[in-house]
Amino acid sequence: MAPLFVGVDLSDDCLRVAALDSGHEPLRVQALIEESFSSEEELIALLRRIFAEDLPRARKTVLAVSAGKGFFRRLSFPFADSEKISQAIPFELGSHVPVELSDHLTSFQKPVLQADGQYQVPTAAMPLAVLEGLVEPFEKAGVPLHVLDLAPFAYVAGLDQDLNNCLLVCAGREETIVAQVEDGRIADYRLQPVSTETPIEVIQEFIHIQCLFFRHAGAGQEVPLCLIGSRVGPELIHFLEKQGYRVVDEPFPALDGSAPERKFIPALLMAVGACLGDSRATFNFRQGPLASKNDWASLKKQLVFSGAIAALALVVLITALSINYVSRAGILSQLDRQVRDAYRDTFPNSKLIVDAPLQMQSQLQELEKRAAIFRVSGNLSPLDVLKEISERLKDIPDLEVRTYQYNQDFVRLEGTTKSFEDVNRMSGNLRRSNQFGNVEISEAKMSLDGQNVNFRVQFALKGGPSGS
Repeated sequence: MAPLFVGVDLSDDCLRVAALDSGHEPLRVQALIEESFSSEEELIALLRRIFAEDLPRARKTVLAVSAGKGFFRRLSFPFADSEKISQAIPFELGSHVPVELSDHLTSFQKPVLQADGQYQVPTAAMPLAVLEGLVEPFEKAGVPLHVLDLAPFAYVAGLDQDLNNCLLVCAGREETIVAQVEDGRIADYRLQPVSTETPIEVIQEFIHIQCLFFRHAGAGQEVPLCLIGSRVGPELIHFLEKQGYRVVDEPFPALDGSAPERKFIPALLMAVGACLGDSRATFNFRQGPLASKNDWASLKKQLVFSGAIAALALVVLITALSINYVSRAGILSQLDRQVRDAYRDTFPNSKLIVDAPLQMQSQLQELEKRAAIFRVSGNLSPLDVLKEISERLKDIPDLEVRTYQYNQDFVRLEGTTKSFEDVNRMSGNLRRSNQFGNVEISEAKMSLDGQNVNFRVQFALKGGPSGS
């Protein structure tokens, strides 16, 4: 069975869960669950029941923190290295927020290169106590919480590709957020704290004013309006459509099944984003002191088991090597004596033998160098090379070669001729030879008297390291 990707929308007294089955194309909504609770004990019991009975195959679970409980800033750095940014953020962010960050946990998104060469780094800070209060019920319930993101950034990764540029409105029980989405990222957002007692007219006015602000900032460009959250109802939708906004019914990619109610869309967008795996524009506070204990416990068991298997395999290997060593030691000793005898027979003038194979290799290399001039080795002899050069350059008049330098890898010629055209002809003729390669004119300049052109040409011998 395919694993499930789960988004969790949690408020003070309400839990909404959306689960997607990744084994279908398009993605199928496995479950939409809404439960109320009045205490932490009830929440823990709900989580334990939901994830043990309804969603036992959850691979990745995402929860979003309310934006109003922390801080968000856009910082700039001259580098994009994540480790350097992580070290610099506490100092840079500390000058942009009105609180001490020692009791806060920070998270940042992937750096974005700007036109001025600086890297913009969206950064968020959240009180550690707030994060611990969200994580603790999951830990006590034994439910793995993999991603602890920040609203409204947690919803962007699940939006349909056609909505990479839109206005995202999340009207929830605790806050109303109007966010401007550009190129699949949150460019800016505005937030208004609310409660269940806040009149819908107040929420409508706030959304309308902020939408007008973002529309004006975008030079009047019309973009779709995505409405999500539990406070989104027919009255709010009708009001915004009356103001001329184009409201999107389903802001997520095509899913198998009927369209969910808008109160489930925040959790559903988090589940879609987790399934798609695009984390460029999201945060994750599940790090450092809030790293998943359940995942570590599971990983620790796997590591202990793997370590035991590795230790057993090592014992077996050492035993097998010990058994083979005794029998092979005698064979190695006999082979060593045979190699020494062969070396003495081949090089009888050698008095001291320390490492017979290495010494034999050194002696052979020396013999190859001595034999190179007589073409005992595989390369061309100097006489053959000179003959080939003469054959290739015989049609160039008034050519005078003053220097002919040869080794096993390359040849260098220096001399004079009457014109630069003759130098180019000489280079072209040499290139047409199947004996030479990498022909380069390293120097060609007119003499002081203006009568000749001094040249230097170098080329590799095919078959040697430079011409292979």
